[in-house]
Amino acid sequence: SLTEVVLPEGLAHLGQEVFLDCTALRKAVLPSTLKIYSPAAFQNCTALEEVVLPEGIEKIHASWFENCTSLKEISLPSTLTGIGYRAFRGCTAWTRLEIPDSVTMVGFGFLAGCNRVELIPGKGFPWVYENGAYYDQNGFLMYAPNVTELPPVKGGIEHMAFADNDTLKTANIPVGVTAVKESAFEN
Repeated sequence: SLTEVVLPEGLAHLGQEVFLDCTALRKAVLPSTLKIYSPAAFQNCTALEEVVLPEGIEKIHASWFENCTSLKEISLPSTLTGIGYRAFRGCTAWTRLEIPDSVTMVGFGFLAGCNRVELIPGKGFPWVYENGAYYDQNGFLMYAPNVTELPPVKGGIEHMAFADNDTLKTANIPVGVTAVKESAFEN
């Protein structure tokens, strides 16, 4: 029945799964003083529509907003440096995500299932965009939204690169691919 939470300035630690499965939660306001984050804080908060992430927040931990299917947008602060794996997995209502220049680390599958989102990466973003897909510095395919066929693969296919992808129809993996990692095509 919890629909809104406002966490006070001064709060430094948010525990693991603290709001897990709060399916009525619609709004969350976080403090700039938050420094210790645990995984899955808002996972499966399917009614969550608004999140206020103030300047000062440095990281979004693993699975923090996973399966928040009503979350249509989020404004990421310029102090953000990292986004954990599966952080926004299943946020299917999104159409656009702008990553600040300060973000230099993103975890695998951070946008799994967000197949229609327009990703606007900042200057520090660690992946390169080519041929409709994002690749890491080693040439591994990391994420490819809105594709119906497998884009060119240079090194391999990373963990969760196509997890929850409902647009991919054909995956002809070419000779020379060195690895297809765990859960690459999950669901």
